[in-house]
Amino acid sequence: MPELPEVETIKLQLEKLIVGKEILAIETDTPKMVQPSPTALQKAIIRAKITKIVRRAKLIQFYFDNGRILISHLKLTGRLLVRRKSDPKDDWQRITILLSGGLELRFADLRKFGWLKLVTDNTELKKILGEYGPEADKVTLKEFGEILAKTARPVKVVLMDQVKISGIGNIYA
Repeated sequence: MPELPEVETIKLQLEKLIVGKEILAIETDTPKMVQPSPTALQKAIIRAKITKIVRRAKLIQFYFDNGRILISHLKLTGRLLVRRKSDPKDDWQRITILLSGGLELRFADLRKFGWLKLVTDNTELKKILGEYGPEADKVTLKEFGEILAKTARPVKVVLMDQVKISGIGNIYA
């Protein structure tokens, strides 16, 4: 499962490759991975340009020039891949977002646990992001001690609790 450092690396790579690109089409063979629906997503972001990409916890947020926001969570086996339209299909490719410049953003996920979620406004975004604790790389030793003092759960369980500290999974815990 991608954890905070891997998701940050993915975000940095995507920034270089697709910020400024326009969304031309969206295709999926796994509609359950797109919230609220593939049709709603298409209506919201077709012809919109990606203005910035942000990471919070294990979430990647795509901001568009029309005010819409798309959140991605890779979950256990998800990958976001930038490919040329002419490139062969990737293994477990579930969602394809056709971009200007002959590129595609592909969401490949063996287990189909990952998802894309359309966010309509900042209130909804704040609610979603508010479900996550402080970033693992920003927690001080004092704060970590305070988090541990409030629970009797094992340290590893606390580390993996995204409400307590966000971004840590089984590998880093």
